[in-house]
Amino acid sequence: MAGIRTTIGASKPPQERHWLGFRALSPRSLTFISFLSVLVIWEGVARTLGTSKATGASILPDITTTLSAFVAYSNYWAGGLGAGDTRMGFDETLWGATLGLTYNLGATLLRLVNGLAIGLVLGVGIGFLVSWSGLVRSVLAFPVHFLRMMPLLALIPLFAMWFRDKNTGSILFIAIAVFVLMFAATLNAVRNASPYQSQFARSLGASELFVYFRVVFPGILPELRSGILLSLGFSWNATLASEFLGQHNGFGVIVMNAQEFGRMDLIMLSAVICIFSASLSFVFAGRLFSWL
Repeated sequence: MAGIRTTIGASKPPQERHWLGFRALSPRSLTFISFLSVLVIWEGVARTLGTSKATGASILPDITTTLSAFVAYSNYWAGGLGAGDTRMGFDETLWGATLGLTYNLGATLLRLVNGLAIGLVLGVGIGFLVSWSGLVRSVLAFPVHFLRMMPLLALIPLFAMWFRDKNTGSILFIAIAVFVLMFAATLNAVRNASPYQSQFARSLGASELFVYFRVVFPGILPELRSGILLSLGFSWNATLASEFLGQHNGFGVIVMNAQEFGRMDLIMLSAVICIFSASLSFVFAGRLFSWL
């Protein structure tokens, strides 16, 4: 009996997870393997495509060629802080490239943050007012939905002509691109909000204004998360597109100049840096929402 009780009382070892016959890997290991797979595929495709017969340049630069293009960022530094201006005959240096990269990436980020902030405030605020007030809905619903239907890329030349300050035009273009997304996301979030919380607050004597700003608005924050993250990704595209016309600095200017001179390696490197920067912004936004 003692042996039986011992056998019954013994806890069974946890079953090991398996994946394709192998012990399951941790999420970080899978992410690292996925990253290495992308690099291997990139290198394989670059070597397979080879070079263009017309220009002699690589159709898709390999990893080494792409990384070696980093020094070209020194051409986008006006000089100072220990690095000379290459337009004045100074050589390309890694320090100058670092300064050029930091300066232009900072200019892009500054436009992105300003446009994103304006678009988020207007999109969420107007969407919230439209869902709350029938009068506001009657006045603003049609103009906003009309603006949503307009092709945003077609507005870039108009903004370049309307605003003498090209930086202001870029920020407003980003703000409009974010606004149309967040307006629709806010309307959808309010529509999907649970009615029981609002009804409970009203049963305790809460006013309509109190219910919307102290019950509904905090309640829609989790659903607004996906809309804001989508707007964040779209704002990167809008920022680079707005820098194609009339700007003197920024990553969009670098990509445009690299395209004119056939520098595919510099275009690829700029794309990788933008992807990395956008990924960091997604991580920061995700942690901010977790805190909220």
